Amino acid sequence: MIPSRLERSLLAAGRLALSGLFLFAWATACATRLAAQTPAPAPIKAVRPPAAQEQWMGMYLNGQKIGYTSLRTEPTTYHGKPALLSLSGSVTKMTLLGSSVQQEEISHTITDLAYRPLSQVFDVKSNGSVLHVEADYDYTENKVACRVGVGAQATTKTLTIPPGANLTGDVNGLPGGQKLTVGQKITTLQFDPLTVALLPVAIQVMSRETVRDALSGKDTPALVVKANMSLGQMTTWESEDGDLLKADIGMGFVHITMQREARAKALAFPDSAASQDATGYAPPTDFAIVTAIKTDRPIDNPRRVRALRVSIVGVPDRRLLLSDDRQRETLPAPDILPPYATDVQISAAPFDPAKSALASPDIARNPDLSPFLGKAAFLDTENPEIVETAAKLRGGETRLYSIAVNIRDWVHRSMTPDPSIGVPRAATDIFARRRGVCRDYATLYTALARAAGVPTRLCSGIVYAEGRFFYHAWAESWVGRWLSFDPTLYDPAQKADFVDATHIKFAQGDVTSMFAVVAIIGKLQITVQDFTL
Repeated sequence: MIPSRLERSLLAAGRLALSGLFLFAWATACATRLAAQTPAPAPIKAVRPPAAQEQWMGMYLNGQKIGYTSLRTEPTTYHGKPALLSLSGSVTKMTLLGSSVQQEEISHTITDLAYRPLSQVFDVKSNGSVLHVEADYDYTENKVACRVGVGAQATTKTLTIPPGANLTGDVNGLPGGQKLTVGQKITTLQFDPLTVALLPVAIQVMSRETVRDALSGKDTPALVVKANMSLGQMTTWESEDGDLLKADIGMGFVHITMQREARAKALAFPDSAASQDATGYAPPTDFAIVTAIKTDRPIDNPRRVRALRVSIVGVPDRRLLLSDDRQRETLPAPDILPPYATDVQISAAPFDPAKSALASPDIARNPDLSPFLGKAAFLDTENPEIVETAAKLRGGETRLYSIAVNIRDWVHRSMTPDPSIGVPRAATDIFARRRGVCRDYATLYTALARAAGVPTRLCSGIVYAEGRFFYHAWAESWVGRWLSFDPTLYDPAQKADFVDATHIKFAQGDVTSMFAVVAIIGKLQITVQDFTL
């Protein structure tokens, strides 16, 4: 078992997965069904709006019920013109690090009659917190105006639509009555609300086969469609009429399946004597444990490891292979195709405060550092309470390292471990309700550090505990060089004032960059070559 402290505070498998995977799952299924039928690069010819349609699906993790999702499409108007409205909703219930987590997702997508997205709104709720994301499309300017959060603390971002790009929204039904054909390929872009980016989707109609339709109970002819996305892969089985019968998200040995069901069955959760909530439903095995990466041999006293060398197999994307002063990776040759194998060597040691850079206005003018000082999605660094607290923690310190240490210590003391909040949160929300997991600790630390003038970026990857690597998030601050800070796992009693070498990084940047780690869930194999305390 994971020690109780880690069990309550560790790690982001659930945060990264629940906050990204289920949004990704249903949106991908809809995009797959649409995009595979849409020629590129030009959008298809406008058609007459179809009648309202509704579909329900049950969601299962390795065969156990974890939730349901629904999609309703109906005619509407947008800025006075005929359009289509797609309403999507889902509820998932999981066990994460010993806690029951429920997540509710609602999205509204309006498309034109050529099925191009015009406006999208996403709301994800979990244990009193809400992620709200909006995207409005302007095809005249080829821009997407994005907004994360609500009120004065919301952040904005503008995306550029590439010339000739084929965009898809979350819609249902066959565009123009077109039929799928085996061998058909399409590349499209879809807006991802977590990374606030237009991500590519490569789709291919693979074959025809017969699949059991859970709704009718009959074996039904279907087309097998595979979609490759930046965050993972999905296989769908679709009827000749374009109805989604089944979908499977494979994460190595972990599979999330969606199947078409009657509304009553989709809504139902099985009764259990070992129920963990008022409905009598017992979520499946702890998702964080299921997706953790076992190693061939243990790493002793991991929080004090100063050097680590491991071999990793199964990295799906070259962009996840990172090297810097702390972490060195053996990159594959350019002509090697994924999945990749790499050797990683990490060195960690205490930092000498005397070598710290001093706070200076020149830092904000440095183009390599200024992007890590400002406001960004989920990092509302201009919030008055964030600004005031950052100023108090900075005090009269002039060394960036000392300022960062003060902020790390304050975040660690002020936060309470709580894995039950299964949604990304803005720093203001975290500051007001100081509970959460590693992602929340790292987000609050990053916002305060930036507000105090310390360039800081978030990191996501894996960290070792009790025979496994778990998904985790921490931060790096520039204090004369980039240095790791982990406000979640920092333990003053251990007197190890450095981030141990079992932290293996796969992504870095702002909060939205963390979700790139979803792509590695269930895919990695790790062999421990050597470690030094």
